[in-house]
Amino acid sequence: GIMSIGIDIFLKTVSSLTVLQPVDSIVSFIMALIILLVLAVIAVNMLLLLITGWVLMYAGIFFLGFGGARWTSDIAIHYFKTVLGVGIQLMVMTLIVGIGSDLLINYYGKMSQNIMNFEELGVMLIFVIAFYVLISKLPLMVSGIITGSSINAGGVGNYSGGQVMGGVVTSMAVATMGLTKAAGAISSI
Repeated sequence: GIMSIGIDIFLKTVSSLTVLQPVDSIVSFIMALIILLVLAVIAVNMLLLLITGWVLMYAGIFFLGFGGARWTSDIAIHYFKTVLGVGIQLMVMTLIVGIGSDLLINYYGKMSQNIMNFEELGVMLIFVIAFYVLISKLPLMVSGIITGSSINAGGVGNYSGGQVMGGVVTSMAVATMGLTKAAGAISSI
């Protein structure tokens, strides 16, 4: 699915690296690497949500035994709310991943096949980041209707969202500064 597209983009970019254009090669390599990492985080979020669903289905059944007494029935009720919230998150995430992967496959099919250029990689990068933001925010918001939690609460399938995006932005800024200095040093020679 989406990981194979990310790997294909990365491998095409690596195969089109040239020594004659080092700045262009490094920038395209960094963009392809960020695309691959964001798609990997999306896949990990989906996997975590699926694993959580299976664990709740099998191991969480013991919490239903607490529904027999009045003073422990809240445990069983919270279990039901959690299962329903994870089910809603999984439904919304599956819907978003299905639509997003179709759009990703269609755009990837329209990209030039021989060489990667900045416009195509830039559009793909923006799409992947928007796709990630939807994956990290929308399922939690919709499941918050059931569970009563706030939108900003962390949940299953929200694997280090702010840290990943902060790292991506920081690495892009550092790489851009380094490339600018390198291009200035090369042009002064």
